[in-house]
Amino acid sequence: MAEYMLVKDPQYMLTRIPDHVPFEDAVLMDCIATAYRGIRQSAFGMGDNVVVSGAASIGLSLIQLLKIGGAGHITVLQPSPMKRELGLKLGGDIAFNPIEEGDTLRDKVMALS
Repeated sequence: MAEYMLVKDPQYMLTRIPDHVPFEDAVLMDCIATAYRGIRQSAFGMGDNVVVSGAASIGLSLIQLLKIGGAGHITVLQPSPMKRELGLKLGGDIAFNPIEEGDTLRDKVMALS
């Protein structure tokens, strides 16, 4: 971890963490904000079926926000079995390993919508 970092415009790039928010929770806020912005910039609407490609921190945040936002069906694409399972636990409806599915993946995903 770096001891120093150059920040061009701290007014827009830094946020003070309130004393009552544990660091373990605060560290996830960037992932949640990134996922939220992605939803806002998309054409997502309640009831839409969505595909989340990747179930790491941003993808998992996205799955939760989509579920809360009323997504119709959430498909998770993730090679890691552990992350696929977590994606389902956090709101995904079905998960595929895109490497194993190969050329059949597109047809399987399209059949769900």
